[in-house]
Amino acid sequence: MCRIASDRGEYDRAKELYGKGLAICEELGEWLGRGGYYVCMGSMARDRGEYHRAMELYEQGEQIFRGLGARDRLAECLRFEAYLHANHIRGNRDLARKRAEEALAISLELEAFYDVRFLHVLLWQIRWGITRRLGLLLGALLAALLATLGVGLGLYSPWLWLIGAPIVAASLFILMSMLTLLFLPRARLAFHAWARQYSQNTGPGESTEN
Repeated sequence: MCRIASDRGEYDRAKELYGKGLAICEELGEWLGRGGYYVCMGSMARDRGEYHRAMELYEQGEQIFRGLGARDRLAECLRFEAYLHANHIRGNRDLARKRAEEALAISLELEAFYDVRFLHVLLWQIRWGITRRLGLLLGALLAALLATLGVGLGLYSPWLWLIGAPIVAASLFILMSMLTLLFLPRARLAFHAWARQYSQNTGPGESTEN
C-alpha cells in the first residue's frame, strides 16, 4: 500500500504508511524489513526531488543490508546511490564509480542480468560525465536528425522512400520513446520494472517461449 500511494502521488499518505511500517519493524527487530523501508522511503524522496534526503535513506539501508549480508538488497542500494551521484548530486564521480562497480560485481555474482546492463551504461555515463537527462536529449536529437534524413531521401527521389520510410518510422519511434522516458517519470519507472522482470525471466541462454 505504501508503494501504491507513492506511485499515485499521495506522498503524505505514503510517508505515513512507511513510517508505521518502519516503526513495526524496529519494534520487532526485523532488520531486513527495516532496511527495505529505508530504501522505499529513499525512492519516494528521490521521486520528489529530495536527492540529499534520498541519499541519506539509501545509505541507511546499505548499512543494514551490508551488516546482514543481504547482497541482492545491498546491490540495489549501491545502484541507487551511484545513480544519484551521477545524475543529481554531482561533484563526486569517484564515489559514484566505486558504488557502481561494487553493485556490478554483486549483480554479476547473482546473475541479475538487467542490473548488469544498467550498471554498464551507468559506469559509461559516469566515465564521460553524461547525465541521464543529457543522454536522453542527445538520443532524441539523433533520432530527429535520422528522421530528417529519411524524409530528405524520400523528397530527393520517390524510389528512395523505400529506404527513407523505415528510417523515419524507426526514428520517430525512438524519438517518442526518448521523450516519454524524459518527461513522464511514471512511464520510465514502469518501463524499468517491466525490463527487469523480462530480463529475469529470459536471462542468457534462456528462451522466451513457455
